Amino acid sequence: MGIVFFFLFALTLLGIYLAVRRQLASPGVIGALGMIASIVFMTLYLLSFEIVMIQGVIFGVIIGILFAGATLATAFYFLKQEQKSS
Repeated sequence: MGIVFFFLFALTLLGIYLAVRRQLASPGVIGALGMIASIVFMTLYLLSFEIVMIQGVIFGVIIGILFAGATLATAFYFLKQEQKSS
C-alpha cells in the first residue's frame, strides 16, 4: 500500500512543477496546496511501514517540505529564465 502513497507524492511534485511553469494559479496557492499534499502523502507513505507514529509524522513533514520547496524553487528558476529570454 505504501507504494501508492509514494506514487501520489511523486505526482504531487510533478503537479507543483507544471502548475508553476504554466502559471495555472497564483504561486502562493500552488505552493501552499502542493506542500500540504506532499506532507500528507509522504507522512502516509512513512506510516505504511512499521515505525513509531510520531517519527513518521515528523519525518513526513520535513521531507514533504524539503521536496516541495525544491520543486518550487526549480520551477521558479526555469520560469524566470524563460521570461528573461523572451
